[in-house]
Amino acid sequence: MTQEQRDVIERFVSDLEALCKQTPAEGETWERATLIKIAELLMYPFRNARLSAMEAEIAGKQYLVTLKDTPTWAVEVAIEKWFSGSCGNNDQGQPYDCEWRPGPAAIRNIALNPQCSLLGQVRTLRRLLTAEPLIEYSEEQRQRMRARVAELMKGLVRS
Repeated sequence: MTQEQRDVIERFVSDLEALCKQTPAEGETWERATLIKIAELLMYPFRNARLSAMEAEIAGKQYLVTLKDTPTWAVEVAIEKWFSGSCGNNDQGQPYDCEWRPGPAAIRNIALNPQCSLLGQVRTLRRLLTAEPLIEYSEEQRQRMRARVAELMKGLVRS
């Protein structure tokens, strides 16, 4: 890779890592953004009825404790998947029943998938950045190296 390509990848990796730090534990901005998403979830008309303001506040705190180290964007993705019924299966291998309000742990589990995917990309790109650069030799350089190796081999055979 050229240095310019390396710089682009390093900036991209830095941006991805910054996304993973956008958690409620990292600051009030992310805590507030996550709470807004949780409020949307809690106010949605699921089968298990709407919550009162007091119940929503208590539930919001429970969700926030569970999601404190989960990036806000991953919480948003998980909630969107829940609303659309495309969040996959629970720990027992059964499809989530998205007609009911999910518990905090369910949203966290669903949020882990996109977060882990992003972290996998970061690991792959970090490994790419540690790769040795390709050294290309001219035909003249290759011929000189072959001649040197041939001389070394002659010396080994005589010994």
